[in-house]
Amino acid sequence: MVALFGSGWNAYNSHQQYSNGTQYIIRVQELRSQITLLDEILTMSARMAVLTGDLEWVQRYRSFEGNLVATNQEANALVPDLGGTEPFFAANDALIEMESNAFRLIRNEELEESREILFSEEYARQKVIFSEGLQLLDGELVSLIGSSLRSQRQQMLVQVFSIALVILILVISWLVVIRIIHLWRDELAQSVQHHIDLNRVLDHKVLVRTAFAQRSMEKAKQANKFKSEFLANMSHEFRTPMNVVLGYLEMLGHTSLDEEQKMFAGTARKAATSLLDIVNDILDFSKIEAGQLSLESIPLDLNEVVEEVIALLEPLASAKGTQLQSSVSKDVPKNLSGDPLRIRQILINLINNAIKFTSEGEVSVNVGLEKETENHLVLRFDVHDTGIGISADKQEMLFEAFTQEYTSTARKFGGTGLGLAISKQLAELMGGEIGVNSTVREGATFWFTAKIGKIDKPV
Repeated sequence: MVALFGSGWNAYNSHQQYSNGTQYIIRVQELRSQITLLDEILTMSARMAVLTGDLEWVQRYRSFEGNLVATNQEANALVPDLGGTEPFFAANDALIEMESNAFRLIRNEELEESREILFSEEYARQKVIFSEGLQLLDGELVSLIGSSLRSQRQQMLVQVFSIALVILILVISWLVVIRIIHLWRDELAQSVQHHIDLNRVLDHKVLVRTAFAQRSMEKAKQANKFKSEFLANMSHEFRTPMNVVLGYLEMLGHTSLDEEQKMFAGTARKAATSLLDIVNDILDFSKIEAGQLSLESIPLDLNEVVEEVIALLEPLASAKGTQLQSSVSKDVPKNLSGDPLRIRQILINLINNAIKFTSEGEVSVNVGLEKETENHLVLRFDVHDTGIGISADKQEMLFEAFTQEYTSTARKFGGTGLGLAISKQLAELMGGEIGVNSTVREGATFWFTAKIGKIDKPV
């Protein structure tokens, strides 16, 4: 009886250890699922915050942040000696820090900078490290706990074998051991079923959160569209009084004024003209974003378009001592159909920039035929200058809205950073593209292409 009792007690202890190990695995898996879900919720909330600028997303982020920290601490407490988890927790800290920096920028109304943080390569890299850390945690835990459970299972087998020997002597003791084994099996089945049910609940929650995030993204896109439409309409309201101001300043300049008054009137007119240019840029950019800008298709003569632009900007080039030249290839037909206003707008933007950044030398405009079909042709416009040039690492971002090569550019040369962005969108609307070739201190060549129709009758 003593041997039977001792063997049964040892078997019961082994069973308890195995059951505890199973419960440990289940709890670690629960924590892992919770960490994955909370991380996705935080990432979704942070990105929605930088996309919409809505601080309610920041509050939602903060409401879940404490849960993630507590879950990470519990997971770290359960596996304190497990190696290889340092990058996982470091990546988690880095993600939280980057998201907090993005929230600080949102509060400062610096949405573009906050988006650059949360959609940067560094943020994506930390997310990958975080995910890989979870997978590494799973793998090492399964290996570590599996080895322990196998050892415990082997011990149980030894105990069962001992009990089997004792059963030959005492049948009653055998029945007790069988009862213990049945209890252990039922307990294990319940634990496994609990784990399966928990995974189903978590999967359902993830699906619900994903659907919610998609609906929120659609609402954000709609809100952005409404914003662009509102800005486009308001720009019209700004432009009308500005034209009135410019008209009265022009009339004032032709009245009898002394020299100081003429200087004041001229300065006011220049400032008003600059403000009107900014409003016009914002209007065009907003109309393009809102899908309200349409191109005309009317007869045009490219020679006349180029000559008008050169005549308009010649005084500006002469004032800086810069030569302004142009040429249209003989291969370019005269009977064309397109939108001369938008072609002129792109040329003015590019040539004006070239003159602005060229203190001496020349600016040349060349128009050539790149491709021709039965009904259309593709023209290439090149604007070359001998100015300061542009570094390679800055060229890719030149055509983004509100972007200039250097922070000091706006202060030294003026401008909103919208001209090239508008030119890019207009070129794409005309079925073409835009780009730049440049070397620092060796000048730059801005170019764009446009798809132009051909007509039979002369312009």
